[in-house]
Amino acid sequence: MDHNETELIDIIELLQKGLHVFFKQWKIFIAVILVCTAFFPLRTYRAYTPQYSSQLTFAVVKEYNGTSNFEYNEDAVEKLSATFSYILNSDQLRSAMKDELGYYPSGLSMSSVESTNLFTIKATCSSAKVAYDIMVAFSNHYASFSRMLLGDATLTMIEEPELNESPVNSLSLVRPAIKGLLVGIILDIVIIGAYVLFRKTIYDTEDIKKLLRLHSLGAIPKIKSKKDTTGVLLNQYSNHSSLKEAFYNLRYEIERDGKNNNRKVYMVTSCVPHEGKSTIASNLALALSKKDYKVLLVDLDLRHPAIASLFNVEVKHEIINCLIKEEVNQEDFTSINDHLDLLAGSKISESPTKLLSKAFIKEFFTKAKESYDYIIVDTPPIHMMEDASLIASSVDALALVTKQDYLTTTQIIESLDELAKGETPVVGCVLNQVISQSADNGHSYGYGYGYGYGYGYGYGYGYGYGYGYGKRKKH
Repeated sequence: MDHNETELIDIIELLQKGLHVFFKQWKIFIAVILVCTAFFPLRTYRAYTPQYSSQLTFAVVKEYNGTSNFEYNEDAVEKLSATFSYILNSDQLRSAMKDELGYYPSGLSMSSVESTNLFTIKATCSSAKVAYDIMVAFSNHYASFSRMLLGDATLTMIEEPELNESPVNSLSLVRPAIKGLLVGIILDIVIIGAYVLFRKTIYDTEDIKKLLRLHSLGAIPKIKSKKDTTGVLLNQYSNHSSLKEAFYNLRYEIERDGKNNNRKVYMVTSCVPHEGKSTIASNLALALSKKDYKVLLVDLDLRHPAIASLFNVEVKHEIINCLIKEEVNQEDFTSINDHLDLLAGSKISESPTKLLSKAFIKEFFTKAKESYDYIIVDTPPIHMMEDASLIASSVDALALVTKQDYLTTTQIIESLDELAKGETPVVGCVLNQVISQSADNGHSYGYGYGYGYGYGYGYGYGYGYGYGYGKRKKH
């Protein structure tokens, strides 16, 4: 690949990420455009002051031997223009007008009609009546001064002043609105550009490899959950091919790691809440069970248990009680299907760190390996106390879940550093809630935007109770 092709790919990648940022927060960016589009017309409207004018039009008549001459004479008009301008701005004329009006007139201007001997005197101000009164006062007093200064020339009124009710500066909000629209679009582009260039987050599976230096376990698409469900589970979305394919690929990654490294117990965690780790853990367990593996799904997020609610089942025997008495019996399991058992709860523990510190957890997992092919453990986020680190010491490996474009790479690496203090290997990272990512030989290109609002569980909710019994796989 030559240098130009590399630059082109980089530009395309930036554009793709920019589009992703826009569609992710499109309401905010549209709001910026709307605010700017409204702001500029509003500012123009508030600053608008209508101006009214009234005017007189004069013809300069030059007398020759007692005869009036109306012919245009450029030199004469220029001289008269200078002289008349002096008359217009003279203190004598304005003082006379002030005596009549009661105030000193302002806003008077003069202009000549090109190639004619016509002059227009105009008064402009914020009141139509005032402008008219000024011109009437001017017409009453100009003659006494013009004869003295113009000599043998006289001024003949062609157009008398009128009271004009329509402002000369009509208010138009179209141009300010267009200006605001353009400013809003430019502002959005600048914000998106700065976000993409300076905020390093995980957009695709290639970022997992390049920025986190972890193996990618796959990308889970962002989809809209059904109204009658509490979450997104494979058995409720059997017709969603991209979701099924994503979790079957994740299952393959866990299968391969398990067989190559003789591992059975995998914990699923995330850096912070709301990244969908419980949904990933549940669907991974379901995907494994659909291949007739005997699977145990354990909810060790004792601060915010979610899996029982996700499956919409009641658990009669709380996992907290099992940890307190350090005993797990067959009746403590809830059967999800013929190959999947659940050990969970709905109560929030008052001393989760104490319970998770028990050596019993590792002993339980060791014993459970005799009955189950895979044990999937949902844990609290890494940044939530030290719970995840305590559980990590009892499992064979862990999988990290990160939500697309959610945390900075620095935040994720800090979480990984916390886990690195132990000896539990990180099997890889799952990129969750991806706004359509298409794979091509392991590379991710392009984004689409048809999946809706995504999923995950609400961190901090409590759930109901119930019971069930597990079944053993026949070998």
